[in-house]
Amino acid sequence: MSALRQTSDLVDVAQQISRIILDAERTGLSQLVQFIASAQETHAHRPASYGRQRWRKALREVVGSNAQLIANLLPELELLVGKQLSRLEDIVPQ
Repeated sequence: MSALRQTSDLVDVAQQISRIILDAERTGLSQLVQFIASAQETHAHRPASYGRQRWRKALREVVGSNAQLIANLLPELELLVGKQLSRLEDIVPQ
């Protein structure tokens, strides 16, 4: 087997591993977002949405201007942070 073929095979394997890892991360994040969106606040003196509001604020701070890009990969994120403008929409009014 030539060195070029071996390199090509290694690249294929690395890409497959990357896809598996990304799929696992996406699945885990999706489940976390769904859990947070459906979670009930345990404090009787606070409305159920209080916990979601805290998560929404924290997530918006973390993802910042990348929110729509991440939401494109993880649509469930919009459950918490709401619909975000893409960079193009920020620049070009519709």
